[in-house]
Amino acid sequence: MSVTYGAGGSTRERTAQVSNMLREDFGFAVMPHLTCVNHSRAEIVEIARAHHARGIRNIMALRGDVPKGFTAETAFKDGLLYGSDIVALLRDELPDICSGVGGYPEKHPEAVSLETDIDNLRRKVDAGAGFVTTQLFFENDAYFRFVDRCRRAGITI
Repeated sequence: MSVTYGAGGSTRERTAQVSNMLREDFGFAVMPHLTCVNHSRAEIVEIARAHHARGIRNIMALRGDVPKGFTAETAFKDGLLYGSDIVALLRDELPDICSGVGGYPEKHPEAVSLETDIDNLRRKVDAGAGFVTTQLFFENDAYFRFVDRCRRAGITI
């Protein structure tokens, strides 16, 4: 069960509560989201350690959207700029956490090209991502082309 994380961590406590309830009360495997937005490295590790202490071993590691009223320069701190940064941090601090990352069959809206987007995904995989979850797509062919581009780039997860 994937449990989202509000902009800038605005639902941080609720994400933890819902994840714990789904795991403890209903027996689901859960995957809380964790974003770079408005967090230091120490905060990310603290949040991840709390999930880990509750028995959670899957985290969706995301850059996160820049909240309204912020710029990229103000939304990110402590060198956490991309999903790959969270993946690498989790790999180093909690190596038994399985990090999921986002993939974009029709290109991330901020990527300058499909090739750049695949390069960014490759960085997340190289940082230690265990799997890729794609954004919603409407054309199956877009997904199949995405998988082909991934395979050509050596992305096999």
